[in-house]
Amino acid sequence: MNLLFIVLLIISFVLETLEYNYLSVPVRSIISHQLGETFEFRRATFTSREQLITVSVNFGNAFNVSDSNNRFIRADSIEPIMYVTIPSTEHLIELVFVNNKMMYKCNSEFFNRYLTASKCMDELKKYNRLRSQHKLLGSDIKGKIIWRSIWDDCYYKCFSKSNFQELVVRLFSELNKYRLLLLTKPAQLSYKLRTSAEKHAKMLAEFEKDIIDQQLDISSNEIVSSISAPFASVQMNKWFTELKVSKGKPYNYKIRTKNLQGLFSQYTTRVGFGIFKKEKYLIIVCKYE
Repeated sequence: MNLLFIVLLIISFVLETLEYNYLSVPVRSIISHQLGETFEFRRATFTSREQLITVSVNFGNAFNVSDSNNRFIRADSIEPIMYVTIPSTEHLIELVFVNNKMMYKCNSEFFNRYLTASKCMDELKKYNRLRSQHKLLGSDIKGKIIWRSIWDDCYYKCFSKSNFQELVVRLFSELNKYRLLLLTKPAQLSYKLRTSAEKHAKMLAEFEKDIIDQQLDISSNEIVSSISAPFASVQMNKWFTELKVSKGKPYNYKIRTKNLQGLFSQYTTRVGFGIFKKEKYLIIVCKYE
């Protein structure tokens, strides 16, 4: 009796685009005793890597098939096929299927079009190199310690994951640490306030930046800020610093001062954040009650 051993491996095709990003395409490698190694992609079976690469030219002219140990087969339509090594620090765009719909995944965010995912990857590479956020912190020593406890080693790639949901989580955690420092109880996240804040942030994005800046001082029961995307991690510290400064200048009272005091007040129990990216800026809205 012949025994049939089948090993299923998930490998990735990687396309190097004209923008020098890599697109990882999931392919199933099937290794059996009788048939040897075959490949399955989008319900089609291929008997060789060369055949698979030939059929896959729709994805570009520099196609790579992943192997073990971070090695990839480079196939730019010429023989012989040669292995190349992609650095472990290289970022990949992933082609995935969601409910049988082909989508492109960049930093845990899904896009319908490759070009928008490629733009996401370009910004990721550009902004993640910026590591000087700590230079923008306020002078309060305890505030700096709190900021570092939240944001140490978390730069743009970290906090922009899943359409900036990681940024929201860390801003909320930082807010509650400042509230404890001010002897007020931690607030809770509110889905209702989050939805409202997201709608407001999206609405503000329709205007030019100078008009957005004019909105910063006239909102009620919320704080609105516009900040350069790679430096968004310092926003809560900026609000905390602004609050501390306002306490030393009671004569300079503004609606924004009142809103800052409300955000850190003992009477505030729930908050919600809205984040919207407009070009190189992030619009951050924090509503509270």
